[in-house]
Amino acid sequence: MTPRINNLEIPDLKLLVSFIRVARLRSISAAASELGYVPSAVSQHISALERALGGTPIFIRNPGAQLQLTAAGRTLFEHASNLLTAATVFTDGARTLSMGTGIEIRVGSYGSALSHLLIPAMQTMRAEGRPTPLRAIEAEPADGLTLVEQGELDVLIAHRYLPEDRLRHSSRLRVRTLGIEPVQIAVSAGLPEPQRTLQHCLDSGWVAGGPQFADRRLLERWCASLGTEPRIAFETDDFHIGVEAVAAGLAVGLIPATVVNGIGNAERLAVVPVASPSVPLSREVIALIRTDAVITEIDEFLDELERGIAATNALG
Repeated sequence: MTPRINNLEIPDLKLLVSFIRVARLRSISAAASELGYVPSAVSQHISALERALGGTPIFIRNPGAQLQLTAAGRTLFEHASNLLTAATVFTDGARTLSMGTGIEIRVGSYGSALSHLLIPAMQTMRAEGRPTPLRAIEAEPADGLTLVEQGELDVLIAHRYLPEDRLRHSSRLRVRTLGIEPVQIAVSAGLPEPQRTLQHCLDSGWVAGGPQFADRRLLERWCASLGTEPRIAFETDDFHIGVEAVAAGLAVGLIPATVVNGIGNAERLAVVPVASPSVPLSREVIALIRTDAVITEIDEFLDELERGIAATNALG
């Protein structure tokens, strides 16, 4: 059934195309030639529009003269032009969406990945002429899991420090491992090299998250494997605060490699090497992706994140 507005049928868009072309060329035959119609077909389109307007004329027809718009025709021309512009935008957008491109991707991520992985990846893709329409939202793994399960996010970037830290998710999500990121023992770059030892770190105060945070549990488990326990000098879940405390020489910390090697940090932090720890000092970086988010750019973007983690690992 044809929809109506104020008892007027919404005309077929091809009628409006014919009307606009006639209005611009002021000739039915010239418009027909451009549109690939016979003149009688274009004339019928104009008549159909006038009937839809209750018989209101939209052209002044004088024998031997060019067609002129009536006052009603001028108003209709403005509205028809706006409608066809909107229809073109809609058609182009629908065509883009049908190819799985041009769709805004909503990505949730924990803070350090957002600043040290996602932003560099977005910059790289833009510089290479393949920008991704992405909306980034900071979300820690537990909160982000709820958002991606509910469809508020398309992708969640999460981490796992310890084997038991698995995010329990539904079949609506698929999991992709992006890489294993080293977690490094960091000290101030101002600390003399002879003091950059494991024993110095074990004797120092540490910066770490609260007892419920995975980085703190990894630190405690690693220290326990060495027969000691860490003395916490700064307790924070913000790695940026942790970096400032370490750079100032007020604490040492277990800090992810992407943060240690981040812009502005590599010059202020030094890494104390640990040979073959019995408790692996690393975290797995994963992406949880909704299975109904079939968007080409998602995997391209995750490929870029994967390369970013690999590049960080190559720095040592």
